[in-house]
Amino acid sequence: MSRHWRVRGPTGARLEVHPHPSGPWLVLAGRRVLVVSPDAGRALLPLHGTPVAAGPTPPRRGRGLPLRATLLPAGLVRALAARLVPLASTAGLAFLAASGLVAVACLRPWTVAGGFSGPALLLFAAGALLHELGHAAALRREGYAPGSVGVGVFAIVPVLFADVSAVRLLRRAARVRVDLAGPAFQAGAAGALAVVAAAGGPGVAAHAGAAAVATLAALGWSLLPLSRSDGTWALRDALGELEMGADPAAPPRPAVRRLESGLNVARFTVSALACVLLPARVAALLAVALAAAGLPLPPSARVILAGGLQSIAVAALLGAAGRAWHRHRAGRALRNGRG
Repeated sequence: MSRHWRVRGPTGARLEVHPHPSGPWLVLAGRRVLVVSPDAGRALLPLHGTPVAAGPTPPRRGRGLPLRATLLPAGLVRALAARLVPLASTAGLAFLAASGLVAVACLRPWTVAGGFSGPALLLFAAGALLHELGHAAALRREGYAPGSVGVGVFAIVPVLFADVSAVRLLRRAARVRVDLAGPAFQAGAAGALAVVAAAGGPGVAAHAGAAAVATLAALGWSLLPLSRSDGTWALRDALGELEMGADPAAPPRPAVRRLESGLNVARFTVSALACVLLPARVAALLAVALAAAGLPLPPSARVILAGGLQSIAVAALLGAAGRAWHRHRAGRALRNGRG
């Protein structure tokens, strides 16, 4: 999951007022997202849908995923999330996760999984979209409208994201529930695919089994301590250091500081391993896909492809390390200045 506080891409340049039953309201003015009081929101509500002048692009609040593209527009995501809200409670998420994992453990879809094929890829993509809709449904349950679902690139791996920026306005428990809703929905999807693999014929079983295994792998990936992963967001939100109104320059508690340092080390280690191990695998998969499409690559082209992907991954890792070091030094200087 990737959070965003700046609207990206075309918005129609119209004012959107999103009410909330008990908390602050959100106002989207072109590409700006504003948090206003309920009284201010009610005053602006008659202007909902009116055109607004296109102003300068606001500064970015952190670096997001590059090469972004929208898969599901915000209107469609909100309509689908509204239908999934009953499953986004704590009990519903626990049921989805438990039933999905039990089904996978009992039915063992890897025993019937075939090679990764077009139908398997489509089934896997459906499970990945359900993951993002889980985040959106959990946010919708808390009274805020989610944004779009899209795809970006982490190092060299395409990843999906849901725009659930309003999660920062929620209390701690609700933020953690939004963070973990995606993995819970994806665990349920893996269980459903395992049932299809067990009940279908040989061809269906091979496709569904491969998709179930890939869905489990993606679920594990989302919980790893990677930058902007669901597992990292859940840990950060559980610490409660990002409450609305908190002083970002205040020194964190010692236990929180130690846990944050350990999380940073684990995140960098896992990211480094991914950047070292994934490029060759991704290059091999691309070569197989091109061969299946009738465009086989000669050995020299495969070497060049693998080397290029490896270079991109290493450059992304070094860039992330540099930004992390810059943030660390800036935070330490700010705390020392306050002291």
